[in-house]
Amino acid sequence: MDSPDFENGNSIRIRFKDGNEPIQGDTIVNTQAYKDPFDEKMDKSLTMIDFILLIPRAIALFFKY
Repeated sequence: MDSPDFENGNSIRIRFKDGNEPIQGDTIVNTQAYKDPFDEKMDKSLTMIDFILLIPRAIALFFKY
């Protein structure tokens, strides 16, 4: 937009490096998403909830087989 006031601002047409020009209603998807180096570490760590539910899950798995 050309103004911080959304009621009085006008949208500005944009064009990406690949030549795409989105129009109203288009969904823009980032194909080169930024990868946060901390996400991988966080995914592998146990949360407190995981730790608390570890024993009931282990018991459930034991009786499942």
